[in-house]
Amino acid sequence: MFSNLEIAKLMNLWFINIKVDREERPDLDEIYMTATQLMTDGGGWPNSVFLTPDLKPFYAGTYFPPEDKFGRPGFPRILRAIQDAWVNQRKQVLTQSYRVAEAVARATGARIAKIGFRFLPPCLQNRLLLESLFT
Repeated sequence: MFSNLEIAKLMNLWFINIKVDREERPDLDEIYMTATQLMTDGGGWPNSVFLTPDLKPFYAGTYFPPEDKFGRPGFPRILRAIQDAWVNQRKQVLTQSYRVAEAVARATGARIAKIGFRFLPPCLQNRLLLESLFT
């Protein structure tokens, strides 16, 4: 799917890549776009969001050029840095992911309640159900 073979190789080597169609899954787009906006003060597409195995976002951005250009890091540099952080700074990455997840929950809480439980991904349904039992 990814046309740059170097980038595709790095993506497939280190990550599980999932493409979400924002028109088919606006619920997921809202969650992960909110995470991107909270982390970067901006948003847009393509939206690349890096998650922990329990689906908590810890890094995001909207466009990374294929190579370092115009003072912006290229996608290969981003991928290498994220892999390095996951391997060598996992505690900090996990701490960041919990903070971002909490901020996203606060930012989207009212809209999620309006959308309804049935449209949420199962992991969020379970989390909200558990939280409602203990609060």
